[in-house]
Amino acid sequence: MTADSASGSRRDLGAAIGLFLIVASLYALASPGRIDTIDGQFRYEAAKNWYEKGIPEIDDPVLVGGTFAGLEGRRFTAYNAPGCLFGIPFIALADLAVPRNEEVRRFAFGFVSPALGAALAALTFLFFRRLGIGRRSAIGWSLAASTCTLLWPVASSAFDQVQHAFFLTLAAFLAFVAAERKSLVVALAGGLSIGVAIMYQETYSILAPLLGIVCFAKGEGWKRGFGRYVAFGFGAATGLALWAWYNYFRTGQLMVENRFGFGTLHPPLWGNPLDGALSLLVSPGRGVLFFSPLIVLAIAGIRPLHRRAPFLAWAICAAAVVHFSLISSFSFFSAEWCWGPRYLVVVLALLHVGLPFAPPLRRRLLAVFLTIGCAVQLLGLSLEMSRYHYEHRHLKYFWANRPFLYFRESQLAARPLEILNTLFAERPEPKFFRPGPHPDQMTWAIQGVGDRSRPETWVPYFKVFYLPRPWPIWMASLPKNFRFIAVGKVAGLLVAAGAVGAFLILTMTRKRAVQGPDLLPAQRVDGTAGGQDDE
Repeated sequence: MTADSASGSRRDLGAAIGLFLIVASLYALASPGRIDTIDGQFRYEAAKNWYEKGIPEIDDPVLVGGTFAGLEGRRFTAYNAPGCLFGIPFIALADLAVPRNEEVRRFAFGFVSPALGAALAALTFLFFRRLGIGRRSAIGWSLAASTCTLLWPVASSAFDQVQHAFFLTLAAFLAFVAAERKSLVVALAGGLSIGVAIMYQETYSILAPLLGIVCFAKGEGWKRGFGRYVAFGFGAATGLALWAWYNYFRTGQLMVENRFGFGTLHPPLWGNPLDGALSLLVSPGRGVLFFSPLIVLAIAGIRPLHRRAPFLAWAICAAAVVHFSLISSFSFFSAEWCWGPRYLVVVLALLHVGLPFAPPLRRRLLAVFLTIGCAVQLLGLSLEMSRYHYEHRHLKYFWANRPFLYFRESQLAARPLEILNTLFAERPEPKFFRPGPHPDQMTWAIQGVGDRSRPETWVPYFKVFYLPRPWPIWMASLPKNFRFIAVGKVAGLLVAAGAVGAFLILTMTRKRAVQGPDLLPAQRVDGTAGGQDDE
């Protein structure tokens, strides 16, 4: 490695750390400071018991009804190991600050997705650099992908789709590096990464053979790349084996059939794929074009990306099509009680690799795309995500047997009026902070709101629906005896982390006294030296 390439590698690493700190600070400050989904509450309870008892069981009487039976009569959540395991370090850190305080623990658990979402931003930057994009452009596009797309509101929540997206994108990145370096070890690491995604959700196993295509190098015979493809597949298979072992560990069986209860209380698994596809694409209620318009530029960049890295482009397209087709076929394709089509976050993260390769736009047009994309995410982050559904008295499975619902209803269209209503409407003084079995606990997930036939018993009587969603705002508005953390100190630490990140990025992108090419540690796939700064 030359001195210039070593310097470029150090600058890239410094810029990636800076991006991580900035995005982590932004995501954490925009998060609700509580577990904002019942899915997250299940994962938290499993993580807490794993941490305290050594077994990820569910023993909260309120949650037992949503679990399945395992060995020794224990109850377990349908969610798999990683979503629980990655929360344990955050619970342990919370105990270092305030021992065994459930409010503080749940507050800390809510930062798992912001942390991995920030890691995804740094990874995306490194991916762009590997593809020969200048450092400043790579930083800009990484920030755009992190703040002007659906990644932001999903990462700033207890939902785990951004966690899945990180490991799938990491798998594609490592497969690409393996092809450049002709490395079996790196290919294996890429396979292990998608193996982690499979441990989250076993359906990702269908994407492993597709992303493994990235292990092949341009201009190389298929026989030479086949060994890397096999190594990648072995890593993915390891993840699938660990998923089966986790099932066996809980139930004594390698596969838990229908652990989510489809077809009993829950509607059937499969729905109308035409409804799903059109709704996820263009409906005002769930269409990705409305909730994440930057996808237009990402898709437009895939063809130019193909000229530079054909196997990568083909793999991204194949994975996106297969994943989209699968999600569209589910009866619950909309992934309710959230902001936008969160199940598509996984393929959005992969498609974002094409962003820097999109045909050049006039600055004003690009600014329009970025402004609209960012504004949509800020709308989602402004208030409780599920407010629309509760305010419209939606039943638990309200979407079942209502085809093309999202062409008639839209939480995006309703959000501006919700904000105005929050600011100016007169209402009774809310009695409790949040609905559910523990209305006095601010970080427990929202669950249920009494009589759905009487709207006057709903949203107006719970503070959580009328306070701004980011935790530093709503928490600071509460009486001091209700604040379980030092709001100013924690928010200040996060702001300071973001400032350090900004300083690192400025340092890593400033002009050097002697200007020269800033090479990447490896050649581009098209064989040319890559990566001069956009000075």
